[in-house]
Amino acid sequence: MTAQENDYCMCNDERYDVLSAMNIIKGQFKTVELFTAKDFGIETHQTSTGNFQGYIMGYAVKNDLLLLDEVEVHGVDLQPPDINGIAPSQDPEARSYYYYHDIGLQVPFTMTFTIGKNFIQTWYIHMGYQPDWAYKTVLELEVDGGAIKNVKDVSDEMAARRKEEGSPKQYKARMSGPPRM
Repeated sequence: MTAQENDYCMCNDERYDVLSAMNIIKGQFKTVELFTAKDFGIETHQTSTGNFQGYIMGYAVKNDLLLLDEVEVHGVDLQPPDINGIAPSQDPEARSYYYYHDIGLQVPFTMTFTIGKNFIQTWYIHMGYQPDWAYKTVLELEVDGGAIKNVKDVSDEMAARRKEEGSPKQYKARMSGPPRM
C-alpha cells in the first residue's frame, strides 16, 4: 500500500496533518470517525494510490472552535451537493475533482484531536499513514462538541518515542517483516 495523504488542519495559520481523533468511552480508547464524503452524500472514487478514500478534509481552528473548512473530492462524475450552503468549484484541468472553501461547519465531536507538522522524512514508510511520533511538532487538541478546551504540545513525548523506536533503519526493518528468501 502506498503512503496515504492525510486530512489537514489549519491552526495558527500553519498547516498540520490530522494524525488521529480519539475518545475515551468506559475507560477504552475509541477512534472518532471524522467527517467523510459520504456524510454529505458524495460518492468518490480513488484517483491515486496515495488517496484510496478519494477525498481530503480540511479542518481549521478558528475562535476556539474546530471547523470543517475545506473539502477536496476526487473521481466525482456529477457536481456534488452543497456543504453547509457552500457550492463546490470544479478543477478546470481535472474535471472529476471538486473543491469546497470556507465551509465553516463546526465539528460536533468530543475527542482528542491530534495534529502534527514537520514530518521527519527519514521515518517515512511506504504504506498507510505515518505514525504520530514521526512528526517534530505534535499537538493534542481537547475538543468538546467542536469547542476547543485545551491544546497540549506533546512534541517532547513524540521525540522520546522516536528514541524508543531506535534508528529509522531499525524501524523500517521491523515494519517490513522478515527478510524474503
